[in-house]
Amino acid sequence: MGDYFKPWRRKIGVVTLVMACVFAAGWVRSLTFVEAVDWQIYQSGVILGSIDSHFGLFVVEDGKSNRFSYPEWGTVEFRTVEELVSEGGTPVWHWQRFGFHVAAIFDRYSVYGLILAPYWSIVIPLTLLSAYLLLSKPRVVKPKAIAEPISETVA
Repeated sequence: MGDYFKPWRRKIGVVTLVMACVFAAGWVRSLTFVEAVDWQIYQSGVILGSIDSHFGLFVVEDGKSNRFSYPEWGTVEFRTVEELVSEGGTPVWHWQRFGFHVAAIFDRYSVYGLILAPYWSIVIPLTLLSAYLLLSKPRVVKPKAIAEPISETVA
């Protein structure tokens, strides 16, 4: 068993499995809570969050705000993706397919950009990659043949 984790692919497989578990926990938690990390830099803000089975990035260009803050963690009441998109006003552009959302929202003072990806699009590929790395047989390394040096014969 000690030799099982010697190759790098096994170690990377464990790391990807842990990442898949973390994202799966975020997936389950996002069904009940909306959580976000907010970072405000003067008139720009970046929010990395989890909402309604989606992991996303929300960028705000605010013409009114002029403050700086360190990243802050917050939890708010449950909302859906549709409520989040319509909160800033009517979206100028909103694309959604297979659970992915991309939106641009403009109001009087601010510009919002929103990118959301469903958790399944992160968890399933990580799980499949970790299964491949952990369960596939390692390649057998063949020793290189040592070539005999060519000797020059003087005639």
